[in-house]
Amino acid sequence: MCVWCECSSGFGNAYLILMTAASLRRTSRRGIISVFVIAMMLSVPLVSIDRSIEKYSLKDGIDIKMNTQEELDSTWIDGGQPWPQSGRTATRIADVPNHSPDGGAGYGDPTNSSSLMSVVKPAINWEFGSYSIGTDSLATPIAEMSGSIEIGPGAEERCGGRSLFTILVQSEDVAGSEHSMLRLIEGEDAELAWQVDLGVTEKVKASPVVVDIDEDGSPEIVVAYDAGGSLHVDVWSPRMFCSVTGWTHSGHSEDLLWTWSDESLMISSEEGPYTSGILGGHKPTTQPLLADLDLDGDAELVIAALDEISEEPVVLALPLQTSGSPNTLWQVSLSKGSHPSDPAFAQVDDDTGYVLLYYHRGK
Repeated sequence: MCVWCECSSGFGNAYLILMTAASLRRTSRRGIISVFVIAMMLSVPLVSIDRSIEKYSLKDGIDIKMNTQEELDSTWIDGGQPWPQSGRTATRIADVPNHSPDGGAGYGDPTNSSSLMSVVKPAINWEFGSYSIGTDSLATPIAEMSGSIEIGPGAEERCGGRSLFTILVQSEDVAGSEHSMLRLIEGEDAELAWQVDLGVTEKVKASPVVVDIDEDGSPEIVVAYDAGGSLHVDVWSPRMFCSVTGWTHSGHSEDLLWTWSDESLMISSEEGPYTSGILGGHKPTTQPLLADLDLDGDAELVIAALDEISEEPVVLALPLQTSGSPNTLWQVSLSKGSHPSDPAFAQVDDDTGYVLLYYHRGK
């Protein structure tokens, strides 16, 4: 068995693989105590795994319930969104659509084509703004937001009701301080449709993720970042308005659904070859994970963070509820190691799924 670690935390090699049984004990048949399986990897960056396995449990013999939303018949995959998170789905396997020289639908409906036409002469369709690096985050979600748009009289053609939206995080000077701005860009005409000010933060390299928490047809945007010595998670429910004169992109502070923070954690590491401002100030940062951990039809949020003091990895899961700051579903501190990778999720049967991550242990 070979493993290659390709993680946005900035390290191409890793020494441990952590598998966390994500289906915690429930009153339903989908129940299993969480188990951690740690296997030593022998070299870098393409390595073999030692077959010896050690097991750890969250709380031996204790009935732990996820307490998420109601149980559904099918698991949550992507919420019907075109690109809701880094890697698109919880597996982090971003399958590329088939392409061929004869692909495409011609003048017909693109959904009727079996493959897409090969891209032989790529061209820039549009650019937004003058921000030199485009977006601070290490991935760029694409969202279908038509259910979140209020369109004024006579503005149906003007307001891109059928467009997809790009989600960007950009830094901007506000009264002499650098603030992080969360923005929605309309995909047809590259117009700023919605934005909120996250305030003074570390560079928000963790990509926002998109999920319709309350299933009302208006997706929420979840963003994780470090600010003021704490890890923050904000959930925004954009409500956009467009008239014949354009988008009302500002004044959306009330679109904040809830926020969660932990002063003992951080999502960006202070250790790395390019953390110095002279070398670009790149802090290794993990990407949040949306996954149906308990296989009940709704998504949960998983974050691979670091302890502020020990700088050792901490993995946690949060429920995506409709209001109020949530409590963690589970949180696990790893006694050794640093620089965790992005977490991924694998469902192995009808009742069991695993959260997997790689992390560096020793030299």
